[in-house]
Amino acid sequence: MTSVVITGMARDRAATLAAEAAAGRIEIVSDSDYEGAIAVQSGQVDYYIGICQSGAGGALALAIGLIGSKRARTVAPAGRPPDEDLIAAAIADGVVAFGVSVDHVDKAVPAIIRGILDHRA
Repeated sequence: MTSVVITGMARDRAATLAAEAAAGRIEIVSDSDYEGAIAVQSGQVDYYIGICQSGAGGALALAIGLIGSKRARTVAPAGRPPDEDLIAAAIADGVVAFGVSVDHVDKAVPAIIRGILDHRA
């Protein structure tokens, strides 16, 4: 089963939103940034969603350090709501770590989950 780890600010709320969007088709885990990045790097988890104030720095710092910048992308930075087409393109490009501003959790997290489900279908 596909798995997603959610880290950072509001991670418990984000995990609830992700689980609702996944409807049992994706395993959702909430963990620290470090544990989440290690889980993705080691292959224990397929995708990583990091949440911080900007959606860039703290949301992805450890993921970028451990899995590389080509596999990480901010998809909902502060001031710019998520775009499902950009999320789908990122997933198709092999991105596995997504940065989200805490302001966009309600829309971005379900959009990422839908993108993963669509990609896996």
